[in-house]
Amino acid sequence: MNIEEKIGQIKADYCKAFSNFSAEVGECTNWYYDLDDLFIELTSEDNTKRFNVIPVGSYSTEFNSFLWSWANEDLSEHTRSKAAKLKSLYSEFPFKAFQVKGFNCKQEELDEILSLSLYHLNGKVIFKIKDESPWLFLCVL
Repeated sequence: MNIEEKIGQIKADYCKAFSNFSAEVGECTNWYYDLDDLFIELTSEDNTKRFNVIPVGSYSTEFNSFLWSWANEDLSEHTRSKAAKLKSLYSEFPFKAFQVKGFNCKQEELDEILSLSLYHLNGKVIFKIKDESPWLFLCVL
């Protein structure tokens, strides 16, 4: 399988991941995340589900720019060190975006970056927090 075919398969799996995760947590209506202890809790009236996370990055809608969490100095050293696993994406997918701390991109390009991140971290889904800017993306493990 060449790299384009592999990326196509990874993107298809990324889309399926949303359906699978929605089925798992569908009744949950509230969420809370902690970037120091690296977890997210999803709750319903009578149930709480807790998952470990690795922050992938953030996206500024104002500047159309993405910043990897391993490079985000607003995060703790512990959090950045966990996110540093994403630095090795370049060894499998030799794209410039995986070598730099941040880069400009369009919103339409985010899903490809996030799908490769999800694949690399062997996660369940990318949880997208878009209620404020910058948007935050967490890989749910």
